[in-house]
Amino acid sequence: MRKSISKIYSIIVLSFVTSTISNAQFTLFNNGNSGLANNDCWYVNQNSNGTVWVGTTTGGAYTYSSSTWTNFKTSNSNIGANYITPISFEPNGDVWLGSYNSNAGVSKYSSGTWTKYNTSNSGLPHNDVLAIVFDSQNNKWIGTRGGGLAKFNGTTWVVYNTSNSNIPSNFIYSLEIDNIGNIWVGTALSGLAKFDGANWTSYTTSNSSLPNDDVYSLKYNTATNKLWIGTNGGLAILSGTNWTIYDTSSSANFPSNYVRGITHSSSTGNTYIATGNGGIGRFDGFTWTTYNSSNSNLPSNQVWSINTNNTGTIWASTISNGVVSMADVFSSVNEHPNIINQVSVFPNPTKNAINFDVKTSKFGNGRILVYDALGKIVNELSITVSSNLNSVFSVETNLFSKGIYSYNFIFEEDQKSGKFIVE
Repeated sequence: MRKSISKIYSIIVLSFVTSTISNAQFTLFNNGNSGLANNDCWYVNQNSNGTVWVGTTTGGAYTYSSSTWTNFKTSNSNIGANYITPISFEPNGDVWLGSYNSNAGVSKYSSGTWTKYNTSNSGLPHNDVLAIVFDSQNNKWIGTRGGGLAKFNGTTWVVYNTSNSNIPSNFIYSLEIDNIGNIWVGTALSGLAKFDGANWTSYTTSNSSLPNDDVYSLKYNTATNKLWIGTNGGLAILSGTNWTIYDTSSSANFPSNYVRGITHSSSTGNTYIATGNGGIGRFDGFTWTTYNSSNSNLPSNQVWSINTNNTGTIWASTISNGVVSMADVFSSVNEHPNIINQVSVFPNPTKNAINFDVKTSKFGNGRILVYDALGKIVNELSITVSSNLNSVFSVETNLFSKGIYSYNFIFEEDQKSGKFIVE
């Protein structure tokens, strides 16, 4: 039987302090509140050190790092175009950008210098580029809109098209590489193809469970060995020979069948998808959660790309409304038991109050962030551990709606997270 709390713990009852972002899970960046001067954003990606790259349709490329925006466009740099499509990062840190509708091909940014490859000065077969990936030998695989697939090893170009190979189409939307080096190709109207270096295998709606032959996005989950396939008819997952399909007719809360982008969180296993007309979807392995302009502060349902890296922050680009970021608040954060020894909540489920039982190895100040099921911050609580290194922080929950809530306890440089239910 639990002893009386008043005899063991210092009890602090905290009133609700609504955060200034209590109704927002996304941080917005546009031409009205940031150094991003162009709101039509085709692509966003972030490299391993957290620098964000944004490709716009008329304003070139932007970088965002340490609260500073930098713009590269044809008038102030040697970048090839102002209409930027895919953005990919080599392991050595070089940045490759594709372009669209500009006769510019691809641009490589390395150590402050731009190098351009197009049909005039290289073996690139077409100047509209929609996908770029790198294999384990650092070959650059470049998918074009009309010229097929190009492989570039830094010196020599090899082109695969419908005239010289069994690739099903010269119009390529997406590329991905799996754990054993197969090249996966998403095409316009001709389905999905796999290239093992010698042979091509095609998957279409007529010979497989692929839901649609327009394949806009591909993402290989290296942890599960599954290929996620975004089409114009829903989402498919290919595991060996087994297919799993998610779409608006068969999956509750699936945001839209027009899947433009896919990313995986390495820390949580959550998958996020960008859709062209339904906002953003999050899949936790069991259920879908939709973020759109009606139930969140997402500024547009036209989300063209989505990416993350090891920082745990999701970035997405929109057409006409800039870019947004969102922390993956459902993550299991790294623990430092020398600072936070324990955080538990009781009673769980609860009706009128939730108690945070905190044990730390030092005194100090911290915060408890509480999120609803959509990731909105509904409360930010300031706490102080000042005696006994052991405290219970009690908050009323009678103003909460029924449902599942997540919390993140932040203390010094340490964090712990968990969930509780309000009945």
